[in-house]
Amino acid sequence: MKFTVLPATSCLKQRTSLYSTPTNKEEYSYQPQRQVEYSFVLLILTAVTECFDSLQLIQLLLTHYPTVERSLIMGLHIIGFILPLLILLPNLLFIFFTPHYVPSSITAPPVIFTILERAGQIACFTLPILFGHEIAVQPITSLSGLMLICLIFYYMCWVRYYRSGRTFSMLFKPLGPLPLPLAIFPVLYFSLLAVWIDSLLFAAAAAVFAIGHLTVSWNTYKQIS
Repeated sequence: MKFTVLPATSCLKQRTSLYSTPTNKEEYSYQPQRQVEYSFVLLILTAVTECFDSLQLIQLLLTHYPTVERSLIMGLHIIGFILPLLILLPNLLFIFFTPHYVPSSITAPPVIFTILERAGQIACFTLPILFGHEIAVQPITSLSGLMLICLIFYYMCWVRYYRSGRTFSMLFKPLGPLPLPLAIFPVLYFSLLAVWIDSLLFAAAAAVFAIGHLTVSWNTYKQIS
């Protein structure tokens, strides 16, 4: 039985061929696929991080909101009925003394603004009643004085409307440089009330009322002017 003895150089070549690394072509053949996988993983991690950041922000707002509103105590008081009634009274008269010369071609704004207007009105008229005691214990400041000034100008615009023979266009006539005074003064009135009692809840109601009421009024004003 014969054995073939290979030269040492041949054995070394065979050993190196077994443990040799892949060529450049083989080494980088899977690199594009790996890059796509890494990019996809990084994209997922970024999205998850942004979601957690948003959740932390919401959690922070919800955590601090009760602290801000902790001093707001529910309780009925006569002042809680009077404040919204002062704004509501001319509108109640408006139901019985309807305007004249109403254009028939006025188109309504998107329904979302009408919904916001109604929701804001309900909130602004209801919250002072529910938290009337909180309003009653507030000291008289310059903010309450500004509320009174808004109320005076508001009634002046209503008097102007009735003296004109209840002409529809007088509901939207500017007061000097101020456009839509019958829409702006109620918004300012309830906004000042929110600042006066330092309440985010009242401020949110005034903001919703402002967005809806001013948009609806401006839509009519632009069509009749």
